[in-house]
Amino acid sequence: MARKFCPACNRLVGGSAVDCECGHVFDSSTVVAVKPPKLCPYCGVGNPQNAQTCHCGRHFDLDPDQSRALVRGRMRSGSIMALVGILGLVGTAAAFVFVGVVTMWPLVGAALVFSNGLRIRFASRRVLDSLPAPLPRAKLIQRRGESDGR
Repeated sequence: MARKFCPACNRLVGGSAVDCECGHVFDSSTVVAVKPPKLCPYCGVGNPQNAQTCHCGRHFDLDPDQSRALVRGRMRSGSIMALVGILGLVGTAAAFVFVGVVTMWPLVGAALVFSNGLRIRFASRRVLDSLPAPLPRAKLIQRRGESDGR
């Protein structure tokens, strides 16, 4: 995080501060704009703006279409994981109803799988929304009276 000293009171303040507690107003050229973190298209974790790779090993120089396909696959995985968690919860409840014996471990495991699947899905949705919109498909239009060159 950027920091700067106030020239009036010599107090250390944040780089995005517009004024100091002592009343000094900083010049607009010294105010540092806070940049949002760079989101990884695969895991959805925020990274510094100057990062070239994420901690998960993915590179940030992917084409937006490649990133979009990667994120959609990740969303699908999160949905499947959440579904497996729900099926685990239902199966554990059914075992309790029919057998009468239940332990906590299947419930905890199924709940963890379900919550992790939802986390992956929501993080992927957030990354997908942050990607630039795809370009429209190009159309080849032939003018009237022109032959197609055959």
